[in-house]
Amino acid sequence: MSGFESVDVPREVVFVEADEPLLIFPNVTEAEKYLEATDVEDWVYRAAYGRDGQPFDIHTDGGAVRILPSAGENRPEELKLLLCRYFEACGDPADEDEPLDTLVARAWTVEHDYWERCGEGRARTGIPPWAYAILIPAAAAALYLLVR
Repeated sequence: MSGFESVDVPREVVFVEADEPLLIFPNVTEAEKYLEATDVEDWVYRAAYGRDGQPFDIHTDGGAVRILPSAGENRPEELKLLLCRYFEACGDPADEDEPLDTLVARAWTVEHDYWERCGEGRARTGIPPWAYAILIPAAAAALYLLVR
């Protein structure tokens, strides 16, 4: 993918290894909201990394997912392998010689549009939160009229 226009990568970006090649989140909070506790307990999410290969531990706490920095050293080569598998699955294989920061920027650029449309502050449907103040009462009124 030469000549791509990258977007700024959030400092807090999190890469999670899963059954899919890779899940990418702008921060730990979004990752914790998205990941399911039962999947964590079933080891669906095998590893998580920050943008420089910082390892994170993924566990559950009372049914909630928690992602915390690991005490271990950074693992940039592990993150690089995950990113290469991600690009292979996307049909745009990465050059193994590309630096990690370039691969991180490429991956975030691919995921950026989703997070702009559906990320923080929006429901996963892309509907802004204020719209629910209109939709829910309208649906309730329609249901009332149908049942009446």
